[in-house]
Amino acid sequence: HVEVPVEREESPVAIVGMDAHFGSLDSLETFSSQVLGDERRDPQENNLWWGVQESSWFKNSGCQATDFKGHFIGELSIPLDKFRIPPVELEDMLPQQSLMLTVAKGAMDDAGLGTEEKLTTGVFVGIGLDLSTTNFNFRWSVLASEEPAPDALAEAAGPPLTANRTMGALGGIVASRLAREFRIGGSSFTLSSEETSGFKALEAAVRALTTGSVDQALVGAVDLAGDVRAVLAAHNARPDGQRGTPLLGEGAAAFILKRLEDAEADGNRIYAVIKGMGSATGGGVETTVPTVRAYESALHRAYEESGIDPSTVSYIETHGSGIPCEDSAEQSALDNHFADLSERPATGSVKEAIGHAGAASGMASLAKTA
Repeated sequence: HVEVPVEREESPVAIVGMDAHFGSLDSLETFSSQVLGDERRDPQENNLWWGVQESSWFKNSGCQATDFKGHFIGELSIPLDKFRIPPVELEDMLPQQSLMLTVAKGAMDDAGLGTEEKLTTGVFVGIGLDLSTTNFNFRWSVLASEEPAPDALAEAAGPPLTANRTMGALGGIVASRLAREFRIGGSSFTLSSEETSGFKALEAAVRALTTGSVDQALVGAVDLAGDVRAVLAAHNARPDGQRGTPLLGEGAAAFILKRLEDAEADGNRIYAVIKGMGSATGGGVETTVPTVRAYESALHRAYEESGIDPSTVSYIETHGSGIPCEDSAEQSALDNHFADLSERPATGSVKEAIGHAGAASGMASLAKTA
């Protein structure tokens, strides 16, 4: 039996459950304490170095391992009985999938959802590239090399490919894995759009809810940007080795969404309400930096769709990437958008507390403001 979605008037969307894990902040409670309270955890150096710090190249660079600090997660561990996944399959999953599963379950539990089938629920996940997926090719290179590799490097290259290991490395199946684990029967798909991946997943979920194609949505994003190759690349891109790129972070966040009218009727706890969204693209092929015009267009669309008067807004959670050219464009757009107001809203960015979590950074901002 196939049910045809019913046409309905657009309704605001409510957040009725959520969870987050960023860096050492492994729960929504510790995350909230870090970004909203007085607690502050200093960035730490990444412990997963694969023996790179022992190489002659690194020693000759003049760098120290302590130069590369961020809000990293480190190693993940999952009890074998936590999910309905065979141990051999669980062992072969890359950390990005494991982290998204764990945080998604936290959001489901927070919303009071059980193990029943959820045929009208959808899954929408934003991801970045997990560099661990390149380790298979990396392994072949290590094996083919005539020079012996450090033990830590050889271990990081990993064992040969198997069917389970291949599936465990495919970022595109993250949403499907969540759907299978939590018995979700609606649309499920994964999106990848660099830093906007999480918000693109959120936008897709909101549109699906407002059009009636799903009645509930599990939305999330995950990014593990602390791979030593990414850390070194970001460091080398800095003009002076310290400034010009943001402090890196790692993590994931997940949310349960429902139409506001349904959430109220079901007596759900409501964290926040999404009344409108706006997105825009700008910059062209010669640069990946958004233009002032693109930022302004996104702001205009969001306020127009939501019907919110800008003069009633007291706080703006900004992208605040830490990259000077991006921050300058964003600030100019905000100045232009609120130019007619005698009192401007306050601004802030979650990245100050947890670093830049790549594809999951937008979801971190949502978790903070919700």
